[in-house]
Amino acid sequence: MRRAGFGWTSRMIDAPMSIRTTISNYYRNNASRSNQKTMLGALGEGNIQVEYVHTMKHIFERAYNGSTFIEKTPGPSAVVAMKFILELWPNARMIFAKRRVIESIMSAQRKFPHASFEWCCENWAQSMSAWRRVRLTAANQTEVEQLTMARYPLEAARDLGRFLELDDDMISRLGKSFGKRPQSTQGGGDALDVLSLEDSGWSEEQKALFVTICGEEMRAFGYTYDRQYSSKPSSEDAAREVI
Repeated sequence: MRRAGFGWTSRMIDAPMSIRTTISNYYRNNASRSNQKTMLGALGEGNIQVEYVHTMKHIFERAYNGSTFIEKTPGPSAVVAMKFILELWPNARMIFAKRRVIESIMSAQRKFPHASFEWCCENWAQSMSAWRRVRLTAANQTEVEQLTMARYPLEAARDLGRFLELDDDMISRLGKSFGKRPQSTQGGGDALDVLSLEDSGWSEEQKALFVTICGEEMRAFGYTYDRQYSSKPSSEDAAREVI
């Protein structure tokens, strides 16, 4: 099993999604689309889209020699594109590892020191919002709280093991991995670090911007602004808040 480079699949998915939209728009705006005497009409948009999906799947699988691969950091655009990804690989499994935005921003700023505070807020909010919509209809998906993986590695491993249909030995190895190596990002800090908004060290202007951009998703997922971290709502409660 191989892992894609950071965000590689996300960037590769952006282009195909744009091309698919271009194909749809071309057919929609071309009067020849219903004329069976033209190649455009004879092929039909559906056939073109299917062939394009097959081409993209071939490109991905050739890059990984046909082996299983994991994309670790998709970003908002790839989350939105999950329907397309499932067209490529109907048996793909999606695991959404979520994290409260306060800790997420701290991690992002360590890993991407040149990224703006506003970008970090928007990236998190867009990812969470996209996931709330995707999980309502997407098959083969689950979500896990990163803090749970760090605090309760064996329980998290059992849940993920059932989802991935792993055997007992693999689940045990997964739990030991979670327990030995807290899920941390490059640059320091790990998922056991829990802060409050007041602990963040952000300016008042940054705090106000943070609440404006991330407040809705914080509420939807039941996250708090203090060290309690979360009020732990059910997934169903968060899903009902989708607008």
